[in-house]
Amino acid sequence: MDIGRVRRLISVEMNSINVRLSKAGLFLIIAMTTPVALLVGQQASAATDSDTVFAPYVSRLRVAFQDPKVQLTWQDPAAVAGTLQIYRSVQPITAATFDSAVLVGTADPGSESFMDVPPTPGDYYYAVLARKSGEGLYQVFIPFRNVTLEPVKVTRTATEQQLAASVSGIQVRQLDRSVLLTFDASKPKRTLGVYRSTSPILSSDVLAQSTRIQAVSSEKSSIVDYPVPGINYYYAVVDTGLLTSGDVKLIAGEDATAQPVSLPLGSNTIGIPTQPLPTRRGAPLPYLMLSRDVQSGATLAPSLATPTATHPLTAAAQKAVSELVDSITIPAVAPLKPVVLPEERGAGVKGDEYTLKSIVETPFADRMWDRTAALLTNFLTLPLAKDVAARAQFYLGQAYYFGGSYKQAFLAFLLARDQYYTDVEPWMDSVLLGNTH
Repeated sequence: MDIGRVRRLISVEMNSINVRLSKAGLFLIIAMTTPVALLVGQQASAATDSDTVFAPYVSRLRVAFQDPKVQLTWQDPAAVAGTLQIYRSVQPITAATFDSAVLVGTADPGSESFMDVPPTPGDYYYAVLARKSGEGLYQVFIPFRNVTLEPVKVTRTATEQQLAASVSGIQVRQLDRSVLLTFDASKPKRTLGVYRSTSPILSSDVLAQSTRIQAVSSEKSSIVDYPVPGINYYYAVVDTGLLTSGDVKLIAGEDATAQPVSLPLGSNTIGIPTQPLPTRRGAPLPYLMLSRDVQSGATLAPSLATPTATHPLTAAAQKAVSELVDSITIPAVAPLKPVVLPEERGAGVKGDEYTLKSIVETPFADRMWDRTAALLTNFLTLPLAKDVAARAQFYLGQAYYFGGSYKQAFLAFLLARDQYYTDVEPWMDSVLLGNTH
């Protein structure tokens, strides 16, 4: 083969690697040229009928690490009829150190990924090499393309699935105004997530859309929840470590409830409270201005309180009034935004305040106004403390306001006004003045 052609091929290959020609970059190019030159020299000495040198290799090798799992991804070379072999080593993989590398697996073209779990803790390097059918292994080592330069630091050998606690025997029991959830965990010193949903939590998709109500230690075997009454709820308890790995298997009756539980609605009514009519009038009748005698119908003499006939304004007066009106500017009213009171931003609340806080944190914060209104309507049927009921009415008013039900919003704000006057007034003014958006 023409040695000049071989050198040109090496030059083209090296130019495709984006390395700055600094002193360090130049040293890297020289180091990278050595194995490719050796490979091309070997193939050149063996070639007889063809003067084409072809050394395929993968590119864009990336590492995603979740101790102890190592996920490799890459981009396949073009037109390779064979397999890709994955090697692991405790030192950077080069032509000089390749003999100490361990073959950990193979991948077919098109898969472009491989998962490895090293057997012992340590620092590991990887290389992905192509093997063409009938032609052996292409030992091309190009940093940033098919070999890793930074080590993966594995600190343990047990996977998250092996470390996680399994949950079994989940049960729910309805108490007076709460739900008692009991379960068993197989291992101590693990963190369990407790989830609630209106649908059975039997898949990762439903779990992702559920509300996490608590994170508890696996030493605990029960928790108390305060859900909104009148709604069917399902529960699930899972090891939080499994959530990061995405390997969550939910089984009805073990770590997820098979039947829903619902608290009964309270006896309170929603809306303006009815009050008995007074037996005696509390204020006098309005003043009547009579122009005729009640019995005879005769015209009565004008009273001082009787308004006189109207007279049109003079031109000068009309001009003065027009100028006065034109000088008045009404500032633009900024659109109102959802408001969360300080009481719902705190931690450590229980009972009815915990239930209200959960409504505010999920459907209200997500601007699911119909869902928020439905939950708050059920919540307000309970015998609540005065301040809790007022805050619930305030959030209910906002849900109606942003949902376009302004009359219902005004009535809800009216019921919260005595307790939260400053917070409620802008909303009531917006409804009354028609400044709704």
